[in-house]
Amino acid sequence: MIEADTYYGNREFAESLRKVARFLMISQLPPPQPGWAQQHNEFLKPKWARSFEPPSVCPSATVDNINSLIDLYLHTHRAELLEPIPNAIRWLKASRLPNGKWGRFLELGTNKPLY
Repeated sequence: MIEADTYYGNREFAESLRKVARFLMISQLPPPQPGWAQQHNEFLKPKWARSFEPPSVCPSATVDNINSLIDLYLHTHRAELLEPIPNAIRWLKASRLPNGKWGRFLELGTNKPLY
């Protein structure tokens, strides 16, 4: 969508990017786990997805969303898009396992890896 907006400048593309940015901003979970879930319900709470995707905080989704926020910032120059990133990075660093990796999903409230 960023490329479409860059090359075509259609107002619909810019509006789509605005909606994506808003969703990323409002779907970040609150501290002490300020990452993102794999799936959300209509109240933006983590929910079950496929049978092996429990309601949890997902480090890989968090990394992807951080990258998306950076891309959106570079495209729009809206500084508020960078605001969620420091807390998410702190959480990611604190959530690493002894081997330096993350669990696929981290349990809500405890941050324990779920496999």
